[in-house]
Amino acid sequence: MAWPLKFIPMGAQTNARKRLILAFIFLASCLSAAPFPHIRVNDFTGPRTVIAGSRTFFAFTPYLAFNATVNASTNVFTVTGGTYTPVNGDIITPESTGTLPSRMYTIVNGHWPSYDVCNVSGSTFQLRQDGSNASPPGSCTGTLQTVSDTGTGTHTFSLYGTGPVYLDSDPSGFPAGTTFTYMIPAGTSECDYAAPTSNSKPYNRGRGRLCVIATVPGNAIPGTNITTSFTLCQTNMSGNCTTFNWTIDVVSTNISYTPPSSFTAIPNRTAWEQVMVAQPCPGTSGTNPPYQGSECGNYPTYSGYSGPANFCYPLAGGYPINNLGAATSSGVSYYGWNLLFDNMAIYTGNSLYRSSCFSDGMSHAGATDLQGVKQYVTANGGSMIGYAHFTESLFRAARVFNDSSFKTAGLLMQNNGIIALGPNLRFDLLRENVYGLDDAVALKKYGGLSLAHWNDVRDGLYSLVLRATESDASGVRFPEQMFMLGLAAHAIEADWQLSGDTRAPYIIKRIADYGWAGYDQTNHAMRNLEGPDGSPWCANGTLWFVAGDGNCGTNPLNYQNDQTLVVNAFWWYYAYTGDTTYRDRGDDWFSHFLDQGGLTGKQAATSYYDTFNAVGWRNGTLQVTQWYGDPQTAPAGQTLAAATCDLNADGRVNIVDVQLGTNQALGTAPCGSGDLNGDGRCTIVDVMRIVSASLGAACNTAP
Repeated sequence: MAWPLKFIPMGAQTNARKRLILAFIFLASCLSAAPFPHIRVNDFTGPRTVIAGSRTFFAFTPYLAFNATVNASTNVFTVTGGTYTPVNGDIITPESTGTLPSRMYTIVNGHWPSYDVCNVSGSTFQLRQDGSNASPPGSCTGTLQTVSDTGTGTHTFSLYGTGPVYLDSDPSGFPAGTTFTYMIPAGTSECDYAAPTSNSKPYNRGRGRLCVIATVPGNAIPGTNITTSFTLCQTNMSGNCTTFNWTIDVVSTNISYTPPSSFTAIPNRTAWEQVMVAQPCPGTSGTNPPYQGSECGNYPTYSGYSGPANFCYPLAGGYPINNLGAATSSGVSYYGWNLLFDNMAIYTGNSLYRSSCFSDGMSHAGATDLQGVKQYVTANGGSMIGYAHFTESLFRAARVFNDSSFKTAGLLMQNNGIIALGPNLRFDLLRENVYGLDDAVALKKYGGLSLAHWNDVRDGLYSLVLRATESDASGVRFPEQMFMLGLAAHAIEADWQLSGDTRAPYIIKRIADYGWAGYDQTNHAMRNLEGPDGSPWCANGTLWFVAGDGNCGTNPLNYQNDQTLVVNAFWWYYAYTGDTTYRDRGDDWFSHFLDQGGLTGKQAATSYYDTFNAVGWRNGTLQVTQWYGDPQTAPAGQTLAAATCDLNADGRVNIVDVQLGTNQALGTAPCGSGDLNGDGRCTIVDVMRIVSASLGAACNTAP
């Protein structure tokens, strides 16, 4: 468009130029000033380590935010630099570029403190404590927040319940060819629904999270300290934007399969075996079982220590049968408690552990969660608290007792938590994500179901574990107890046996290395929680909004019995690579898990939960492709799901499965799922069958 020309007298031109310059100065000042409110990213969850050729999950909650100062004499806050108008009942959470005013807190133990905006007068207000409530309006009935100083730096307050916030464009800085998918939760934090868009910009709803799934191409060049940027805006027209930067490292994860050819004796194995079956305590009257700790024998003989058998009804002479059931609130029946009794039957040859202990726990009558596992799962339709994890035990019971009602209950577990909804990218739900992957594996392996969120749960868990094992994760994660990373290793190992995911050895190594880095080699005790105590992610006392923990950054001896939950990571990696460093480190952890005496019921459950697999991988009786209780170790009658050409269990037979089968035939990956004809070998015959199936033919698994 051509603008018309108009003659202006010289004096008028000068005045016009002045007005125009002033107008530009005013406009520039408006554009350069930080818009208000601005955007603040809370709860950013995602790793700095990005693996080439795979998906990485990032999740965060963007909030509108404002700045404020405080008068330490009156405890009155004043909005600064913007147009936010305080409203009684607004809920905020604070952060500072320096230090917050005394007695105020930012994130602790993964929890953000919530404060109600109260006593509003114009642009001033006071705050009242509101726990971790994030659902406005606040009640303004909590304790008045007082301060003794003004703090340092700029104090920023995020407003809960505001939104939406728009992602202005695809994040920048990622390797060329990276693609992005955007998801939002159906509930609180899951990444399970496509994010809505407006003006082609994805956004969150209300105060919800936004998940960004980055798919990095396999040819991405490894590198470190790569800056990526996420630009978030208050409008869908790129208005009021803030850029959040995140530094990543791009890595490749090709770890060769070179299993050991010979195996040494396992230190402390005899003690592990003796304590497993010790019941009831020798030299006691038998009138008050179960017996624990010092009541049961003396170190170092182990002969009288209490172990799993001491908690089995009727072996222990009257121990309440209901604690062998689901028992999710009894402090006993966690971590595959019932399944370990069937593993004990296999290991010892004593069928009573199966016919009495395992059977009773899986199917006895009872009330609420103190009933048998089958009854508990059935009564809840498979939808229960996230740590109610019984899928493999139900399918095992169906096989060994030839009772399809257990399988029916096991199939209901597809409705449980993470596997039903997708990964939940919160660090305080790492365990629930672990069990979601465990459930997906068992439902496919024993129930023949390929669930829609299986790959999502795997990739989400990988992202959580990568971040949890990074050294700079302070302040942005919930403090992960070390044993939970051991549970993660268990799930990843089981999943790898079906999926053949090439990232798994790298992730397992990360867990083992992280555990060893915090290990007390003098007292042979693992670090329970990363410290230091009192840091923003690990409180050293009880705060008004979250309970503290007194052992952050320490190696408490009372957690030694949980070391066996992590040993599987060391010994699986040893069985995969032949690296004796990991064998020896695992030996150290295993050798000292009984140093503090006999075991309580829950300790017996945790201490023996995953040791049967770990011992098998360590002494060579199991290959890394084999699972304890499956056909190669189980009594007659136990069978796996039929062989399939879908080696990675993604519901399709394609070039990915052909490559997995080829790797197994060449010996660059362990022979397992690629043995279609069941002859114990992976050969070109198996590969050609997969090729044919990928072209549309029926999968041939005949001998």
